[in-house]
Amino acid sequence: MTTTTTPQRAPITASPTMSPPSSPSLSANTCPASRECTATLHYRTTRSGLADSFVNAPAPPEQGVDEQAPESELYEAPFLSIPMTVTRDTTAADVDLVNVAAQIPASVADTRGVDYFFSVSDGTTTSWWPGTSYGDGYQPVAGVRVGFHHTRVVDPPHLVHAPVLSAPALQDLTISTQVTCATEACDVDLVYTSELSAGPQSYRTRRLARTASTPLANGLRLETHTVTVPAAEVTTRGLAYALLAHDGYTSDAVPGTTYWGAYVPLEGGPIGGVEAGLDGNAPFVNVAETGAIAMLPVRVLEPPHPVIAPFVPLADTALSITVASNCATDSCVATIRWRQTGRRWNEATMAGSGDMAMQFTATIPAHDLAPGGLDLRVDVDDGFVTSSTGIIPVLVEPLVVPAVMVPAADTTVHTEQGCAPEDNSSCTTATFGSDPDLLVRRDVTLVSNALVRFDLSDLPGGAQVTRASLTVPGAGGTGVQVAPAATAWDEATASFETLPPFASAPVSESSVVLPASGQRLEGLVDPLDVTDNVEVSGVGASVSASSTTLGVFTELAPSTAVFDLTTVAQAWVDDPTANFGVVLVPPSLDNMAVTVDSREGASPPVLDLSYALPLERPTATVVSPAGGARVFADMPAVVEVDGGTLGLLGPVSLYLDDELVGTDAAAPYEFHR
Repeated sequence: MTTTTTPQRAPITASPTMSPPSSPSLSANTCPASRECTATLHYRTTRSGLADSFVNAPAPPEQGVDEQAPESELYEAPFLSIPMTVTRDTTAADVDLVNVAAQIPASVADTRGVDYFFSVSDGTTTSWWPGTSYGDGYQPVAGVRVGFHHTRVVDPPHLVHAPVLSAPALQDLTISTQVTCATEACDVDLVYTSELSAGPQSYRTRRLARTASTPLANGLRLETHTVTVPAAEVTTRGLAYALLAHDGYTSDAVPGTTYWGAYVPLEGGPIGGVEAGLDGNAPFVNVAETGAIAMLPVRVLEPPHPVIAPFVPLADTALSITVASNCATDSCVATIRWRQTGRRWNEATMAGSGDMAMQFTATIPAHDLAPGGLDLRVDVDDGFVTSSTGIIPVLVEPLVVPAVMVPAADTTVHTEQGCAPEDNSSCTTATFGSDPDLLVRRDVTLVSNALVRFDLSDLPGGAQVTRASLTVPGAGGTGVQVAPAATAWDEATASFETLPPFASAPVSESSVVLPASGQRLEGLVDPLDVTDNVEVSGVGASVSASSTTLGVFTELAPSTAVFDLTTVAQAWVDDPTANFGVVLVPPSLDNMAVTVDSREGASPPVLDLSYALPLERPTATVVSPAGGARVFADMPAVVEVDGGTLGLLGPVSLYLDDELVGTDAAAPYEFHR
């Protein structure tokens, strides 16, 4: 019985690039002593894209004793073959151990790797490695080849890169990387874009320059490659880039993959739609390919960031808007848009000043600030990026107008007696309209009331009184009350007999303005014209003061009393004929007297109020052409707009199908179309 060939083999796992891999020799390969054994080595450079060929290749055909399947039927990529040297080792009985050897040419061994297999035949049977030997029995089976062995050639390129995270705008951007290289020359390309959006991209490429090279083991080098992106391409839109390395055979990418050498080899490259070429020619990136690839983002500092300064919008009052924004380019342009909520947008370019930190200003016309809602938006464009504040809703308050009024008429009316020390006659018919003082008094012999009226006729019709307070110097803390008068009176003729009735119950003061601690006050405190000095020793809710008793009168410190007349003043504005002024009423307790200045004096009572203008918006109506009127194509037409009964506060703009036809600043408002 003759023993068939049986190959045994330790695989070659790695070899330096462009060097012959170690001879694939066989130790302990059996060969019958009576036969001449031969061996054949099959080899090729590993090719990218063999995955489908390997996985989907048909199974090798069954081989007969003296036949061998053609290479094209085994795998699509062809193998080259050379005979191997067979050396007999020893003789043992009828079986020899032989060694077989061959050398794969250096030109085949590049960084893609090498694939090989071999066969040994004694002329009758054939064995394969990797594979099986002849198995005999009742039904002998020839050896079968199974796949091939892959040897990794050291070493495909490997990029070592620290990503650039940020860069200043409009300045040269330097990108550097290191790469291992096992061939004569390695190239690195930069692929970049500033069109940062999903979908197909337009890429630019730049070849990096080799700036340093350091030898490593096994013929490797560690190289440094550098490239500069021009300042004009480094904009605030930002930048994204990828690095692709190629050693003439295999590729690497950041971000991406390196070469995978195995039975199913895969070429390294970027993740996405750009493919790396295999010919090593620059640029080896096909920028015409569609689809986005994974890239490293670079934030370019700094896009504009608009900030609006605080403002207070008032109805029918021009509004000044100030916007501050950084600007990384030579100039930024700001655009302001505004509208009354629910209406058409207006737009204007804001005036800017400054360099890297810019300030923009604009004025919204008064006629666009009607009470209610206002929408604002500011966009700042640096030539590359437009940043927006977004729509800012603003509440436009009615215009509040302050007014301070002195009395248009005032007087004092007395009853009973005591009008003057030398006059003990009845005072019920006496008049005091021209006196510099107003007296408010109550005791067992005399009651005095003061009448004060203010002229509100200058306030516009429909004004909304937001606040009205009557300030009476010298009456604070005295208990004096105020009531609106119900009938008309005249300061030249008013007397106690004609004292008007009250329109409503008297109201007390709403606040007291006290003098400062230690302040000395001097003034009239009683109708007998007796003057005394008062020392105030405390402040707060009460006043502690020295006093002098003069008959039945008690001296009081002259602080200020304030009365809330907001409701009363609004009634006077709504119905000017009901404005009869107010009556200063003494308290119900006796033995109190206070003297204050009249309008002929230095510090008379004051009505301090504020009011808002009417809240009506102007309206505009197209009056010509009338509804249903016929107009002729390609013939000019005049559109007339009426401002309504209130009239318009500003220009009128006419839009036709969202197209601005024109703007007319003054009535009659006409547009030629």
